Amino acid sequence: MNIIELKSFLTVVEYRSISLAAKRLYVTPSAMTKRIQRLESELNTRLLTVDGVRIKLTEAGKKLIPYARQISSTYDAMKKGMSSYSQQFKTTLKIGTSFYLAHYLIYDLINYVQSVDERIIINVKTINEKDYLEQLDNGFIDLAICTTRSNQTKSLVNGKLWREELCICASDKHPLTIKDEVFLAELSAYEAVFPEEGGYIREKAEALFAKHHLPLAVALEAGTIFSVKNLVYSGSYWSVVHKRVLDESHLKIIKVPNIKLDIKFNWYCLNSRVQERTIEQTINHINNWIINSDLIQSYSLK
Repeated sequence: MNIIELKSFLTVVEYRSISLAAKRLYVTPSAMTKRIQRLESELNTRLLTVDGVRIKLTEAGKKLIPYARQISSTYDAMKKGMSSYSQQFKTTLKIGTSFYLAHYLIYDLINYVQSVDERIIINVKTINEKDYLEQLDNGFIDLAICTTRSNQTKSLVNGKLWREELCICASDKHPLTIKDEVFLAELSAYEAVFPEEGGYIREKAEALFAKHHLPLAVALEAGTIFSVKNLVYSGSYWSVVHKRVLDESHLKIIKVPNIKLDIKFNWYCLNSRVQERTIEQTINHINNWIINSDLIQSYSLK
């Protein structure tokens, strides 16, 4: 149980609606529901029931209200009383991340961290995933959130975060998308567009084709996954993109039998800095954010 869950419960009580309470706290209804469920699990009792579109309090829920209000009020008073001291300890953390993560997820993380720890101010720097080590070494960033890299050195420490599905795809104008299934050898005969060499998705595709002793016909290189998406949409090429990117585009999946691809994300920082308080706390916040974020959970592979 934490203060966020208790405040969420009180907001649901105030609005008598999960969706309205979610809007008030700038989270999704699903995230709000999970908060209430965790609170119920901790207390080992139902607090709310749904009657049509209205929320009804159980007897246990009614009993919890004064306790929750008292805890919330005490917490707010504590924060107010300590605010003059906490201002002295605000720290800025520079996080380096990819174009994909910056576009879809990183600002959800920033909002989460600000909601649970006002002392940490996050600045975001979008970087090429190949450059994260240099950026960390030179102090341009304090922490990297990026795809899992194979070229890790002893100077780095990392932790697993989550993984997502990758999809082989093309425009509906492409001849491969009219087929129910396409074998890898057939796919190999068509031109593809990928990010430049050294990127996770490019390396994943190259390893797949090399394993089957097939050439990967990369006709064009693009700087970002969004450039890849636009070039694929032209109808001349196929590629591999995140399922999240595919779902918001007009691209179609090319079904290749027995081929499943995923992309893994880790955090990275210098080994000499991993025990710094701000970095340690931020990593903990990131792990909690992953659990609570619908943006992550809706595409995360178990």
